[in-house]
Amino acid sequence: MSKTATKTASNTIAQFHALIQARYDFSLVEKRAFYVIINEFGKRLTERIGVEMTPCGDLELRVSTAGMLKANMGLKSVYDALKGLSNKSISIVDGDKTIDSCFIAHYEHLKRKMYIDVVVPTVLLPYITAFGQHFTAKRFAVAVSIKTKYSLRFYEYCLQYERNDGDPDNAYTGYFCLTQEELVHKLMLEEKYPRYSQIKDKVLDFAYREIKELYDAGRCNLYFEYREERGNRRVEKLHFYVYSRKTKAGDKSSIEHLTFINQSLNAWLDADNRPHNKEWISGVIAHVKRQPRLTARLYRGLLKLTSEESDEYRAALARHLIEEKFLD
Repeated sequence: MSKTATKTASNTIAQFHALIQARYDFSLVEKRAFYVIINEFGKRLTERIGVEMTPCGDLELRVSTAGMLKANMGLKSVYDALKGLSNKSISIVDGDKTIDSCFIAHYEHLKRKMYIDVVVPTVLLPYITAFGQHFTAKRFAVAVSIKTKYSLRFYEYCLQYERNDGDPDNAYTGYFCLTQEELVHKLMLEEKYPRYSQIKDKVLDFAYREIKELYDAGRCNLYFEYREERGNRRVEKLHFYVYSRKTKAGDKSSIEHLTFINQSLNAWLDADNRPHNKEWISGVIAHVKRQPRLTARLYRGLLKLTSEESDEYRAALARHLIEEKFLD
């Protein structure tokens, strides 16, 4: 691949991520209309069908009303959604550049016609192009089955960070972190949910449950879990862990790693003769099972102790390592 092609691919991914991370507050029907417009544009890119541009350089796109209906939207809902997308701001930060625009400039629908003409501002063209290239038909099907707007945002975050934890032994896990302020800003929660307890109940836990239910039903290939980090008597940071289908299916190496961890700790801490140690080890194993990304990391740490430390020091060093690095 040439350097130019590599650079273009990198830019496209960055623009895809920039649109995911944008600040906006679209309703559920507005978000579904957003997906239908992007999906239509993505199909045209894939099938190499030309698109029309207005004299001002804006994108003119003919969207089938059937596509809107597939997204569980009646015609009145479509009008309301498009009106919202033409009035509400979407703010995108792309490197050193900040863009603030409505998502569509205007739309036009002739009665009894099976399509709606939508005009998208030219400034957003690179971002919907990137989104259209990466938001596959399968992802579109998952998105239009999600019933709340915040769950849709977290589904997109999961797509962005699906394989991003930096751990080569966990190819199917991801991680990202947001401060409480960043989450509130991105989702525009300042006035709607002024207290964190409301955000936890109405946004975080609700999105977790909805996406996890889809995952358990086999209708979505990933889900997320999160952990709160407290400081100064409040939740300051939120750590998110993204799990894909292959993570939970379990692979041979993960099982072997857990077995090694369990056997090593039981031997070093003399668990058969020390019930408190046995209980502590059970807690450690349960903890890393809940967060599979930790398993390979702990395995490597204990393996290093096996090769570098004598028997008399391993118990104390293993306990110190786990309590400092793996338990909180």
